[in-house]
Amino acid sequence: MVMKLSAKYRLATLAFESSTTQNDMFGANGLPLTPPSITMVGNFHSFVQSFNTATTLTPYLTHYLDCIRSKNERITLVFEHYASCTADDSLSTENLQSILQCGLYGLYHLHYVIGAVHGLISPSAFLTTNDSKTPYKLTHWAVNIITDMGRLCQTQIYPDDIRFIAPEQCLLLKATKKSDIWSFGLSILYLMFPNQRQNFPDNPLEFIDDDLNRIITKLGIEIQDLSEKWMIFFQSTLNCNPNERSSIKELIKIMAIPEPKYYTTYEKFITTKSYQNVNEINDEEFFKISNFINIHEFYYLWSIAYPSKETDKEEQKIPSILSLPKLVILENECSNQENCDSSNYNRTITDDENNLIDKIMAIDLDSNWKMVRLPSNCDFKLLPVDTINQRLLKISSEIFSPLLISDANLFNKRPESKQSCESLPLPIREMDFDYQCERLFLFKALLNGYPFLRNQLITESKTDICPHYRAQIWSSLLNVRWKDKLLFDQIDKISKTTTDRQIAVDIPRCHQYNDLLASAEGHRKLTRILKAWLAHNESNGEVYWQGLDSLAAPFVILNFNNESQAFACFDHFVRKYLNGFFKKDNSSAIQEYLALFQVIIAFHDPMLSNHLASLKFVPDLYAISWFLTMFTHILPLYQIFQLWDTLILGNESFPLFIGLAILHQLRDRISDFTFNDCILIFSDLPQIDIDRCVRNSIKFFCSTPKSISRRNLWEIQALKKYPRLPRINIEDLTTLVDRLNLSNCTASTTAVAFDQQQLCSDCGRNTQLVLIDCRSKEDIQKYGGTLINSVRYEDFYQELQKELTNVNKTNRPAAKCHYQQPHGKHNLIVVIDSIEKTLELIENFSIPRVCYLDLSSSDLGNIPKCLLIQ
Repeated sequence: MVMKLSAKYRLATLAFESSTTQNDMFGANGLPLTPPSITMVGNFHSFVQSFNTATTLTPYLTHYLDCIRSKNERITLVFEHYASCTADDSLSTENLQSILQCGLYGLYHLHYVIGAVHGLISPSAFLTTNDSKTPYKLTHWAVNIITDMGRLCQTQIYPDDIRFIAPEQCLLLKATKKSDIWSFGLSILYLMFPNQRQNFPDNPLEFIDDDLNRIITKLGIEIQDLSEKWMIFFQSTLNCNPNERSSIKELIKIMAIPEPKYYTTYEKFITTKSYQNVNEINDEEFFKISNFINIHEFYYLWSIAYPSKETDKEEQKIPSILSLPKLVILENECSNQENCDSSNYNRTITDDENNLIDKIMAIDLDSNWKMVRLPSNCDFKLLPVDTINQRLLKISSEIFSPLLISDANLFNKRPESKQSCESLPLPIREMDFDYQCERLFLFKALLNGYPFLRNQLITESKTDICPHYRAQIWSSLLNVRWKDKLLFDQIDKISKTTTDRQIAVDIPRCHQYNDLLASAEGHRKLTRILKAWLAHNESNGEVYWQGLDSLAAPFVILNFNNESQAFACFDHFVRKYLNGFFKKDNSSAIQEYLALFQVIIAFHDPMLSNHLASLKFVPDLYAISWFLTMFTHILPLYQIFQLWDTLILGNESFPLFIGLAILHQLRDRISDFTFNDCILIFSDLPQIDIDRCVRNSIKFFCSTPKSISRRNLWEIQALKKYPRLPRINIEDLTTLVDRLNLSNCTASTTAVAFDQQQLCSDCGRNTQLVLIDCRSKEDIQKYGGTLINSVRYEDFYQELQKELTNVNKTNRPAAKCHYQQPHGKHNLIVVIDSIEKTLELIENFSIPRVCYLDLSSSDLGNIPKCLLIQ
């Protein structure tokens, strides 16, 4: 069965050239000023995209999907667009009433929810859609928000038809909410009387001193053609004095239209249409209800289907997303496009308009500014969508309606084609249309079922995370609740504190290559989240340390429109992975973490550990910034997102294994380095293969007993005394033996023995446990007898010498030969009650996966029976 989409979206682009800052290129702090193009990107994500979510009123405004900053400070907007508009149609009374209601609801949302001004209303601003629920949408509402009323591109922007601008806009005053009222009322009057449209003057200044009666007379409209309600409406809108015009709320009351309401998530849920019998609806209707693809998901898939953003080759072979629509300067010149032919436009500039232009240009205006007019609807460059629509129509319905609740084995069973795709590198998977389509709808369904489907969400996240839903997935994996998000609004983020100065110094240097973080809105949001976190955790002794800004940056980018969720995720992340790192005295927490890092290096790669120890190159010299910022200080953000997708699935010890994986990539280089060479390479790390880093970190993590890397388990003094001594406790060993016995009985793998968070299903295969019992014979006889799989150290040492002798005879190495475990084997060697012999195996023979078990300090009478030979 094939799913049929119930709506077809259309996308278009609009480009602006931002102004260039020629003077005062540096601010008072000595740092470069933020380019206007970056400010426009910040405005888009902060003020526009945040209101694209599904609320009661957003259907009445067109969706703006992306703001792309390209070279030469050019900004390209991608937005929902329909070429058909109401300006050329003869409308029925019903359609006119529908336009009025949709327009009022759209302006209500714009004025009272977003708190912005449209400023570009004309009859062509009302687009005709194919949706019966919202037949008309108001477009171009975001242009003045993004450009700050044209200031950021040094442009006075006008609608495609300047006859409908308010009189005060003719005097180059900024558009206000009252200006929208005039333009809206005049546009409705234009649509109401199609036979008098030719009477509308080209110069809007002709109405500057007229009341409604004079305006109607000039347009040739009979007063009796207007009902009393409409007369009141036009008197409230077409008033030359802006202060005497009504507000949108008042117009809604005048026209007896129900005032829009906002619903909470719960209220939306209980008012959703329900079906008593699922069998009563057919498949097509079911898909329309439950798995409808919204426009943001559509654009995400469009970006994959058109990775090069190219149009048809016949159309000049220019990337469509960078194709510039025509912006007509009021001086009758064309901006951003050469050889512009005025015949391409529906309207030509008349003499009256030229007179108006002369009056406007006579006003003293900065010579750097220019005045442009938006293109008409038919002149916007539409992005190609035929290919993606065809590919969506070919997708099986199982993709749009995935089976979520089923037998565990059935749920984890995947087609061979999907398994082969999952083995590909992540960048390739993220550009595979069919694969991403499946992942998109799967994660959408899992998130809708959260928290009931949290286990399935974790299972799927182990494979990879859909970038489109990364923010919501991270929030779910970090167990963020509603109450955690509500805290943000209750915290004082305005009052001055002693850390404000340091935050103000650090933020302008925090990942400024990212447009969002470099924008003024990005600085404000990051500051608010840091101040909120410090205020919330002040009672716990947390203070500001450098690096906290870099740690919060990924959450700010992902949740740029949702500060409360960014704060909650950041707070949960720090408490889970960096507990104690940001206290005023954090030396004990950091020293413990670095000591555990040395331990796992010695456990997995004793040869590298011995080399670094011989150089006295300790983790204190290079790894503090790694763990304090969770690698955001050394890796670019695009790699951080991929790395943290896996990190969030692990426990608080997992970052240690990421650090080990980074060292593992540099192993061949630093094995022959001197101390100075190590200082140089770690001060400026080479490019890290993040895919390899993630794979190795999972392998190391899953093959390490929990107690070796667990925080707050071993005394810090003991860790400092023997910094390269891996320790295992008896509980961990008992659990390991139990699971190994179970594995042998069921002929299954031993992955679960080491798999701390079940990040990898293959780690731990072919594991063999060896216990080297160094206790005296009296203790062995006194406390229960011989341990299973145990050998005496003397016997193990003799076998080790024989093996090394055979290796020397075979390979004849020039240097000292170290013991290597057999290929495919993961032996865990546990030395009991002898620190010296444990260190001898690690330091002299470089044997990996050797750890120490202290039975002398425990209750020897309570050795678990599973460890003893019965």
